Parts: sequence; structure tokens; C-alpha cells
Amino acid sequence: RIRLRMTVKGNTGRLLDWIRSIVIALTKLLSTPLFI
Repeated sequence: RIRLRMTVKGNTGRLLDWIRSIVIALTKLLSTPLFI
């Protein structure tokens, strides 16, 4: 059970990092003067 919990936490952490990277990329794209 402990191992399952650790793997779940690791997976959620990876997913959060993936979402953060996408959000940062989107914000950078939106902050560029190309869309202005």
C-alpha cells in the first residue's frame, strides 16, 4: 500500500509539473508582442 501511495504521489507530481510547464509556455506565448 505504501508503494502504491508513493507511485500515485509521483504520478500526480509529474502531471502537475507537466501542467505548469504548459501554462508557463502559454503565458510566454501570450506575453509575446505577436498577438498584440
